[in-house]
Amino acid sequence: MKTREVYMKTSIIIWACNQLQYLAQTIVSIRNYTEQESYELIVVDDHSTDGTAEWLSQQPDLKIITNETGRGYTDGCNQAIAKAAGETIVLLESDVIVTQHWLDNLTACLYSEPYIGAVAPVTNYGGYAQAVPVSYQSIDEMHSYAQKYNLSNPSCWEERIKLAGFCLMIKKAVIDSVGPFDEIFSSGYLADDDYSFRIRTSGHKLMLCRDTFVHHNGAPPAGPVDYRDMLSKFAAKWGFNPVYSATIRQDIVNLIENPKTQSLTVLEIGCACGATLMKIKDGYPKAKLYGIELNEKAALSAKLFAEVIAADIENTILPYPEEYFDYVILADVLEHLGNPWQALENIKAYIKPGGQILASIPNIMHFSVLRNLLQGYWTYEEAGILDKTHLRFFTLYEIDKMFQNTGYKVNACCPNFIYETAADQQFILALTGISGNNRLMEECRAYQYIVKACKPAAVLPPIRPAEGLNRNKICFVTCENDDNFYRFCLSHIRDLEIPEGYEVEILSIKDSVSMASAYNQAICKSDAKYKVYLHQDVFIINKNLIRDILQIFENPEIGMIGVAGSAQVPANGIWWEANCNYGKVFDSHKGYMGLVAFQDVEGEYQEVQCIDGLLMITQYDLPWREDLFNGWHFYDTSQSMEFIKAGYKVVIPRQQQPWCIHDCGITGLTNGYHDYRRVFVDTYLKTDV
Repeated sequence: MKTREVYMKTSIIIWACNQLQYLAQTIVSIRNYTEQESYELIVVDDHSTDGTAEWLSQQPDLKIITNETGRGYTDGCNQAIAKAAGETIVLLESDVIVTQHWLDNLTACLYSEPYIGAVAPVTNYGGYAQAVPVSYQSIDEMHSYAQKYNLSNPSCWEERIKLAGFCLMIKKAVIDSVGPFDEIFSSGYLADDDYSFRIRTSGHKLMLCRDTFVHHNGAPPAGPVDYRDMLSKFAAKWGFNPVYSATIRQDIVNLIENPKTQSLTVLEIGCACGATLMKIKDGYPKAKLYGIELNEKAALSAKLFAEVIAADIENTILPYPEEYFDYVILADVLEHLGNPWQALENIKAYIKPGGQILASIPNIMHFSVLRNLLQGYWTYEEAGILDKTHLRFFTLYEIDKMFQNTGYKVNACCPNFIYETAADQQFILALTGISGNNRLMEECRAYQYIVKACKPAAVLPPIRPAEGLNRNKICFVTCENDDNFYRFCLSHIRDLEIPEGYEVEILSIKDSVSMASAYNQAICKSDAKYKVYLHQDVFIINKNLIRDILQIFENPEIGMIGVAGSAQVPANGIWWEANCNYGKVFDSHKGYMGLVAFQDVEGEYQEVQCIDGLLMITQYDLPWREDLFNGWHFYDTSQSMEFIKAGYKVVIPRQQQPWCIHDCGITGLTNGYHDYRRVFVDTYLKTDV
């Protein structure tokens, strides 16, 4: 990668109008944290009346453009760009404080690829999901924070469909190609949106540098801004609303729980400009992304990186193979359809068994609607629950019924809330008190529901009779989505000692919708009596593993063996929080490799209630409950319970040394984890009183 020194000077442009106290801070920070010979600083004083002109005249290192009348933000930027000598342009708002390495980091990203046109940092205060949480209390603390934060790291660069303009670095060659800023956005509002879309339309990419932080004071605009007028002008130019059509639905993205290296297939219906699809692309680089968007102009943006068609979902025969998608996203879409029930029916054919619908649906029982209704009002609005384009309205009960009646299983339905005043809360309490409905308080606080509903597997796989299994075959089954891990896993399997008269089969299941689905596929594909289910990041170091498990399985009452687990699953379903755990494994879940050892097993083995899914070995085929656990969590504790329910023992053997290494690294628990935990508890741990 080229360094900053390779390039000519950067032209930093600041448009200023009557905010001298912020402007002075900004310029001081540039001087302190930017190499002196690497930049020129151009300040456009747009008819300030607060002493800005006098102060600027005393700064010998600045290029100053003074406007005798206010010409606006975009005109001022264009004036400065025309006089800029640098091959890189930075548009910096006058209330931004730059930090150590800011310019070098941004430049490294901008010139890392020829097709990157513009880049921007993250901040403490900003729009379009470019703000990160901070805890500093002073500017000195901020600089200490930024010094640790600003470590150049290409893995922290994220492609975006637009960038906020508080600190925007653009190649001068791209500006020459795209043209000047559009002066209809004179206040600056939506000027960055407009230019972002123009840059992408020209064939260039926009990158958010999550390895670079600057401080943004968030000063009020220099003058009045007619936001509605700017939105109207943008819509007239581009054919869509930039606020609605470029929103990243992080709450929807968070519902995707698959391994980051997996090749997912995702369809977003109502994808607009593709902001959410691009966020999925960032987290799942192997994902195949598809979209359907009614607005042809918005669809053009998403088409730049995804397979997108402009169509009406209710009047289109979908051009996809059946059972193709892992996820179908319907974010604020179903309420716009004349027949959402039929749409869900139609979509189902294109979803894999175990695949999921991810949807957001407004709640018509929200207190704001109920309060107005009690006053006799049902007034349609430009946006919100009573958006004038909404055709259907749903309560929590009706949402659940709609998915159930169309053949889906609702795995989770979580509320989103908005701000409530004290008066709002008093109204909610009063309404709850007279309703006699204990659930009303929660339901009328929910602004919308985020739904995760799966297409159930048609049936659990038929079980091959025991006499049809090969008693001399051991099958090693792995759900594979990372070539590097799997190769290492495979090399350890091939190093195992194979007892005379036995054979080993290796079965890799790729791109499965869930662990349970992958393992059910293995049951159908392999006739081996003994099956070793292991994660791709598990490396077996006990070379006598096959001999050891065959010896334990001489007891026909033993159905499954693991290396770590619990004799009693606690009431919350999280086995490792119990105080009666057994087994040992080398594990890296704390960020470094170390021995994780529970209680020692004193006999040949310890009977337990569940084992961890990192390594699960069976001598009988029982179907994995993909009808309940169509994700990546609790399939293991569920299968342990299923074996016990079938009358078999689940055991952990005595290990002098751990049988395996689990190189999982630090892994967070996704939203899906807690959804499946509730399913596990409801299915296996709750008893009738």
